[in-house]
Amino acid sequence: RGSAYFQLGEYELAKADFEKALALNPQSTGALANMANVSLALGDNETALTYINKGIETATGDQKIQLLILKGNYYKTIGEFENASLAYEEAFQLDNQNAVILNNQASIMIELENYQGAFEKCNEALDLQPEMMEAYFNRGIANEMLRNVEAACMDWEQAFILGSSIAEEYLNSPVCNE
Repeated sequence: RGSAYFQLGEYELAKADFEKALALNPQSTGALANMANVSLALGDNETALTYINKGIETATGDQKIQLLILKGNYYKTIGEFENASLAYEEAFQLDNQNAVILNNQASIMIELENYQGAFEKCNEALDLQPEMMEAYFNRGIANEMLRNVEAACMDWEQAFILGSSIAEEYLNSPVCNE
């Protein structure tokens, strides 16, 4: 029920349900991740990080990877790109065939102005998941910064076709309409 509340934007109700789940099982990595997400939605970043770190301590396998991705996303949101990169790299060490991790690493590389690295990570992500809208979008940014304007516009067009509304803004920008 907490997940349904979360999807509806009823964060306080979701939080109450997730707290009940944690009371029943304080080590539940799923409940800890849910509490982290609801804390982020409520703007309580420090509490979110506490839940993330507690979950990482006990999680294994896919759950640990998801929490590390969440930790990277947290750091990216607050502009701590080096810490985000470290979290994504730790997740990558556990699963180097995960397109989401590769794309997230690319997004950080863009923030750190490593456009060639971002381009390569996006290619790896797209090799694994050819319909990944976000990887096309990020590769478009990397291509633009590498002065591959035609390729950038083609990537943004593909991202738009796959459902990215922000890619449309890039397609309609002077970059793609010169």
